[in-house]
Formats: sequence, structure tokens, C-alpha cells
Amino acid sequence: MPDVIGAIRDKWAQLGADHGLLGQPLDIERPTFDGVGRAQEFSGGTVSWHPQIGAFAVWGAIRQKWMSIGREQYGYPLNDESPCPDGRGRFNHFRAMQLEGTPEASIYWTPQTGAEPVYGGIREFWASHGWENSQVGYPLEGEHDRIGRPGRVQRFERGLIVWTPQAGASFGALSDGNVLTFDTGMLTTANGLPLSGSAHLVITRSGDFTFTRHAHDAGFDNIDYVLETVLMAPTGMAFTFTHEGHVEGTVAGLPFGTPDRNDDHIQPGNNPALANQFEDLADAVFLGHVEGKDTLVGGVEKFIGDTVSEAATSLGKAAAAGVVALLV
Repeated sequence: MPDVIGAIRDKWAQLGADHGLLGQPLDIERPTFDGVGRAQEFSGGTVSWHPQIGAFAVWGAIRQKWMSIGREQYGYPLNDESPCPDGRGRFNHFRAMQLEGTPEASIYWTPQTGAEPVYGGIREFWASHGWENSQVGYPLEGEHDRIGRPGRVQRFERGLIVWTPQAGASFGALSDGNVLTFDTGMLTTANGLPLSGSAHLVITRSGDFTFTRHAHDAGFDNIDYVLETVLMAPTGMAFTFTHEGHVEGTVAGLPFGTPDRNDDHIQPGNNPALANQFEDLADAVFLGHVEGKDTLVGGVEKFIGDTVSEAATSLGKAAAAGVVALLV
């Protein structure tokens, strides 16, 4: 049996040695692609070591995907394969030590979706919205170029994440052929107020829409706010949804009572332009902003208004081809 030594041996022993997950060694440890790390193959997986990270194990379907996309060139493992908090999936995180900034990446697996990589701006956005517990769930494929448009896109169980160099990452549409569903995810203010919000949009092929929005005050003072979202088709047609509202902070409950911290609303409607643009809207960008003014001590002096320009930029356009205000 080939020798197992050093930190790799320690990891192998930790996982049960030849009676554990990794099984028996198939070869001696060998240098990795960069000559810095070491790796050893076992009947049940691989242990990869880097002096700045340590030794961790990769096995099963995640290992197969990792091997197919460059193994340590994709990244040295940062953890042994681990269960996701939901108990359904498994994951490994990785770090590409040869790249500037040593960026991290991941591979996630479930029995239904298989093992798929997530990295870069799409991974950062997905992580910020709760990883697999976000509204889009687990990845169904790796990210790839957007056909005919700038940026990258990745498909998840319940929607897309789209990334462009101009606007970063955002959620794309979930479609069943006759209904499109968009979600901004959680939005926070640029000026640091304890205000958050979100918006959800459902559009049918007939042009019916349902716009659902939410705002929450997590602080002491009351806040007046504006929630503005834009749905922009690749044609450049922009549909805007704007709502002004008010949420209460702790001060509203003094000396007794309960503040109304949440402001929620559902608004249905219909617009023929949505029906006319329906096919194009399947690849639309849905962006949102929330901004507020602290009614007690003051805050921002003017609300937002550049979401249309941001959406156009994300599609590689100088400006919107047209704007339809569906909710004002």
C-alpha cells in the first residue's frame, strides 16, 4: 500500500483511514499544478493540501465535477465535503491560490440537481441572499455567457442570476412558458438607514401582473421611503413600479404599544405592453432600490430615480428605448 504522510495522513486518519470515507491510498502524494501544494488519491476521494490552507478532502460527485473543471486550478478545498443547513445538499468551498485576490468558489450538490460550480459575482450575490436558502435554490448548471448580450448568467432551481460588468448581479426570471416571476431579493438603503425592502413581480402572457412589495424599519425612528423597481426587456423597453410609503420605528410604540414596522402591499393590474413584450421579458433585468428619509432627525433629501439608467446599462444600452410607468 502506498505511504500516506504528513498533513494528508492526518486528514486521512481523521476520516477513518482505510476503513473510512476515503478508503485505501491509490498512489503516493504528488505535487499539484503550481508546485506549491500536494495531493493524494484514494479509492474514495482526494485529499488536497496547501501550506496556507491545510489539507481537506473532496469525494463523490463533487469531486468528479472538481476534477473536470481543473481541480486545484479551480481551487484548493477549504473544507471537507459538508452537509448544507437544509439537510438536502452537500458542498465544498475552494480557493484559487494562483489568481489575484485568491477568490473563493464552491461546488454544490443535491440528488436532484447534481454537482454544479458557483463562483465570482454570481456566487457573491447568491451567498448574500442565503445560498441554497435563497429564493432561487440550488444551481442547475454552471454560469455561461449571455447570448447576444453582455455578462454572464446561471440557472438555479427557481430562477436565474444574471451578472453584467456594469450593474453586477441580479435575479432573473423564473418562467413556466406562460408566467414570468421576478424577485429583487432583499434591498437595503445606500445611506445606512435601518430600512430594508423587497419586491416580487408576476406577469402572465395576457399582460396581467401582480406587484408585491415589502418594507421594514429595524431602527428607532420612523421612516418615509420610496421603493422603486424597473423591469427592462432586452429591447430596451422599461416598465417601472414605484411606491411611496411609511414604516414605524421603536419610537412609535413609546411609551406603550407596538410600532407598525412593516409595510406590505399587493397591487394587481394589466397592461397590453407587457403582453406584447412577454417573450422578450423572459430575459429581462429586474432591478430595485429602496431609499428613505428619517422623519425625526432627517436623512436623504431626495429619493432615488436612476434605476432605469442602471437597468439600461446592465443590458449594454445607453438609455431606455421607452418607459411605461405601471405603478406610480
